[in-house]
Amino acid sequence: MDTTASGRERQVLLVDPDPSRRDELGAWLEDAGFGVIECPGPPGAGMVCLGQRGKACGLVDFADLLVLDLSLVSDAVNERTAGRRLLRYYLGNGKPVVLVSGRHHSAGEYRDEQVAVIEADGGLTRDAFLKAIKQVEADEDR
Repeated sequence: MDTTASGRERQVLLVDPDPSRRDELGAWLEDAGFGVIECPGPPGAGMVCLGQRGKACGLVDFADLLVLDLSLVSDAVNERTAGRRLLRYYLGNGKPVVLVSGRHHSAGEYRDEQVAVIEADGGLTRDAFLKAIKQVEADEDR
């Protein structure tokens, strides 16, 4: 079990619009000893999540790190997009973020050591995913 300094299970906020991928990644995290909080991401139809409105999000407050589907941020050319605001909100709260990408992206694009990018283009493996999680944890502990 992966725990915090206070002994509680480390919590990962898993933000992905695809329920089957949320289930798969969530199972990998749980098997590795993490607690998982699932979120489908910003809703459509003109609605936004609390984090996008600059309001406190209890899910983010409780999470130790976040996994975010990069497709929610892929429109990041525009700083005002929902995904970009969400990523900025997470980082502004001091949370490390693992971005799961469908194509090659450099973590350097985000200019923040709190961010790791993992490619899922050829199919994401459990080992590669958990390695990225452990890496942002190690970076956070430094």
